[in-house]
Amino acid sequence: MDYTEEFSSEAVGRASAQVLLDLGCDVIMGHAGWTGSMAILHGMENGIFGTGCDTDEYYTTFKDQPVEITQYLLTSWQKRIDNAIIAIIESWYQGEFDSGSRVYNLANHGVSLSECHDSCEHWPVDLPILVETVTLQIATKSVTTGIIGTEFATHFGVPGTFLQIRPFNQPPPKVTGHGAVMTSANDLYMYGGTKSITEGYDDMYHYNHEYEEWSIVGSGSGPGGLVQHAMVVYKGDIYIHGGMSGGMTVGGLWKFSVTSETWTLVSNSGPELHLHGAHVYEDYLYTFGGIRDGTVIAEVWRYSFEGNQWERVTTSGSPPTNNLAEFCSGGLNNIFYVF
Repeated sequence: MDYTEEFSSEAVGRASAQVLLDLGCDVIMGHAGWTGSMAILHGMENGIFGTGCDTDEYYTTFKDQPVEITQYLLTSWQKRIDNAIIAIIESWYQGEFDSGSRVYNLANHGVSLSECHDSCEHWPVDLPILVETVTLQIATKSVTTGIIGTEFATHFGVPGTFLQIRPFNQPPPKVTGHGAVMTSANDLYMYGGTKSITEGYDDMYHYNHEYEEWSIVGSGSGPGGLVQHAMVVYKGDIYIHGGMSGGMTVGGLWKFSVTSETWTLVSNSGPELHLHGAHVYEDYLYTFGGIRDGTVIAEVWRYSFEGNQWERVTTSGSPPTNNLAEFCSGGLNNIFYVF
């Protein structure tokens, strides 16, 4: 892979392609406008296969090239802007048009591969069927590409670095005291947070990493506006415990079904806590620390998901004596870490 940081230089494109040729590459997949196209052309002129980008470059960039050159153009990775425009016009005509961002992908024919044109003889006989099969599998999410959304693949691609994710639509309001978890499907959910000092938001936000969009999910009556609550994931569903609601500390345990996007009050007999830590181990939810009745506590409680029962855990050794509220915590297997 060679980053040119150029968009319109033929010389840079050809030089970049030559670097790849010297390394023994078999196919040049050129991007970045004219620079990328000239990298592809340089490779094809030297008997190396190439793939076009954005549109079918057989009809654009290379339309005047002889078959001796275009026989090496395997395909083009197309952004189907035509399909996107048609879809928007149809939605307007049917009275279903809404303003905002839209994401087009394999599932809604927003991207595709072009025909092989003069290079078809280089394609294995069964390759078109294989490409069609894999395309359908990716579109229906029956297989995974191994890339978990562009915010991870692109923004966190360099170990040890942080870059801000910029979603296509309006993100949640700026809050503190909210809860957030990642599910086993690598989806991010966020609930609550400060609307005022004692009042919290009552929305569950879901961040779709594939489409890079936020949405409010959930139906029915949930825990209401919360701040400083604890959130965990158990068997794919989200559980919220405690927090502050209307200036009062609460002890309810709520379940949010990720599948049906509905709320259920699981238990209303748990410890009333806020600013506490929580961790799931096996079939138990453990809590530690936090504030109850204005007092910072150093207690460990656990809830049995199977038995639907809370109990205080008898511990040994000396618990931390400082910062038992508003701390960081996390679990690994049977160990609960507090920092």
